[in-house]
Amino acid sequence: MLISERQAAERLRPAGVTYRQARALLDAGLAGATQRTGSATLVDEDAVAVLASWPVLTEEDVELACPWGMFVARADRPTWDLSPVSSVWIRSRIDLHGHLPFVATVCGFVTRGAEITDVLRARGSGYHLELRDPGAWFDHLREHRLLTGRGRPWALLGWQGFSPRLGTVGN
Repeated sequence: MLISERQAAERLRPAGVTYRQARALLDAGLAGATQRTGSATLVDEDAVAVLASWPVLTEEDVELACPWGMFVARADRPTWDLSPVSSVWIRSRIDLHGHLPFVATVCGFVTRGAEITDVLRARGSGYHLELRDPGAWFDHLREHRLLTGRGRPWALLGWQGFSPRLGTVGN
């Protein structure tokens, strides 16, 4: 059955999702394709229920899947505004382990996994991350929520531990 965007937001609210976040999740296609009518945006009710049931990852879940850290992308972009220190830390993980896990999220909902295999200075400013498909580690994160709080378009987890408040490195 199809429900309105407003009804979908109401069904996502018990999972801690605001109306603005619900719109972003629906726009990103996390509850399937939407149908726009003259007066409403409609989405599949069952797909919204599945999305609302995605479990939240704990620090232990993340550490088990990615023991040497992770890059969390909260935005989709070709280059990243990293500091030289952050780029060196990413490079150190690649040198030690062959890659650094990359996880993209929309409002904390995991949408994509990959492995960073290189970090390169981009023309102009910023850094480009070379990515390949994720390994088996991503199976533990797929269809889950990774709550890192508000902030810049990216975060590094694992610099000082996995707590988003304590272990997130910015610029």
